[in-house]
Amino acid sequence: MNEKEISVILTADEELKIMSGDNVWFTRAEPKIELEKLTLRDGPHGVRDGSPSFLYPNINLLACSWDRELLYRVGEYLGRDAKKKGVNVLLVSKMSHIFMDSFYCCIRKLLNKYMFEYIIKV
Repeated sequence: MNEKEISVILTADEELKIMSGDNVWFTRAEPKIELEKLTLRDGPHGVRDGSPSFLYPNINLLACSWDRELLYRVGEYLGRDAKKKGVNVLLVSKMSHIFMDSFYCCIRKLLNKYMFEYIIKV
């Protein structure tokens, strides 16, 4: 089902409810389009949901290893941890190219609190 088909089936209010979610950590289900409620949890170093969780090394440390197999395995482990906890979407690291001007400005700011989540491809 594409976006045009969905816009015919749902009202504008129903579309807004889907986009706004049920609360911070859950999306809203919509039976008309067979959309299930999804559970979201924060990463990027483990599945954080308030219960004990295995924490992985900082993503920048892992990236410094230049070991793609290691990064792939950590991604697999994060996925398994999320699945065990009933998480559908894990909010994790961002990737970008350093030559992108807006991103470069973002990483140069000393007060950027999310810099630890980026993997930079030079």
